[in-house]
Amino acid sequence: MMTDPWTFSFRSETRLHCGDGLLDRCGELIPFPGPFLVVTGRKSAVREGYVARLARAVAPRRCVVFAGVSPNPRLAEVLEAAALGRWEGVGAVIGLGGGSALDAAKAVAAALAGVDVAGVLARDETVGVGTVPVIAVPTTAGTGSETSEAAILSDDGMGLKHGLRGPGLAPRMALIDPELSATLPRETAAETGFDVLTHAVETWVSRRSSALVELHARHALAVVLRELPARLADSGDPGPRRALALASALMGWNLASSSTCLPHRLQYPVGALTDSSHPAGLAALYPAWLRRAARLEPEPFRFLGQCLGVNGAEAGAEALIGWMKRHGLARGLRGLGVQESDVPGLVAGVRGNLAVDPCDHSREALSSLYLESMEEPE
Repeated sequence: MMTDPWTFSFRSETRLHCGDGLLDRCGELIPFPGPFLVVTGRKSAVREGYVARLARAVAPRRCVVFAGVSPNPRLAEVLEAAALGRWEGVGAVIGLGGGSALDAAKAVAAALAGVDVAGVLARDETVGVGTVPVIAVPTTAGTGSETSEAAILSDDGMGLKHGLRGPGLAPRMALIDPELSATLPRETAAETGFDVLTHAVETWVSRRSSALVELHARHALAVVLRELPARLADSGDPGPRRALALASALMGWNLASSSTCLPHRLQYPVGALTDSSHPAGLAALYPAWLRRAARLEPEPFRFLGQCLGVNGAEAGAEALIGWMKRHGLARGLRGLGVQESDVPGLVAGVRGNLAVDPCDHSREALSSLYLESMEEPE
């Protein structure tokens, strides 16, 4: 069981601003000197005009753009962007995009502050020092990276996907403009919304949970289960986008205050092996884990059941699996390119604190979870 939920500390290093159209007004909110290093992905933020709008909003301060972040950000990309930032003498880093761009921006800021990012990643150390200021501007509602204290990177040389973690990585400011997620493809909106749900479930189930984490998780779960279907229906109503954007930010704080559980730890080796998206890997792993966790930490799953119109923890877990199926989120690992012969290597690549999860985390149990997740759930 978790420690006393009423004994906890909470802090936020991130000042949060939220509002429709905020991107075009962000210059008046950002107090840091330029030039800014804008870290973003290779396509959508440039294609949708977000980078150009940001540059106009912060003028006359100059923007230097690194538009080279992969969907699973690479260590090499972080180091390349940091080299550009040093050359240009930037005063702050702006992450503009989905969780990949925001994670990369936080890692770039750490590198600019002198952190040996490659070494810290390999040694699984905490980033405790302050970094160059980071402003997070999310264009999706899902990862919580805008308020969290982590950056997930892939090191292709080591065949490793893992996280930099620590209070030094928290953005100084998050600018949340729900309008920026309006152009997301349906599949991306579904996957990122599901990511919010996983953060709510796991941070509540975690042995590091607290009364505040539970409060935030209850809100986020209710929002996702109610608003994501409306968001996917794409009626043009801004309400679901706004609600999901706020839920994502709240879950970033949950991630900093609690911890994710086995699904996240097991997904990272899958992502490193297949280069599949983080939420797709989580969706493949979730049904087998849900059925275990619901028996050991029932309250979150009873609440899920209530939201989905059923009674009981195990019924709640099954109802959530059904909800995932209805929204195209229940896929097996085989569909991501994983084979049974890959499982020993995946198990060997699992890192992090597994003891926060109430489920058995022996190597045999991890192997069983992977094998049970090979096919789509029944």
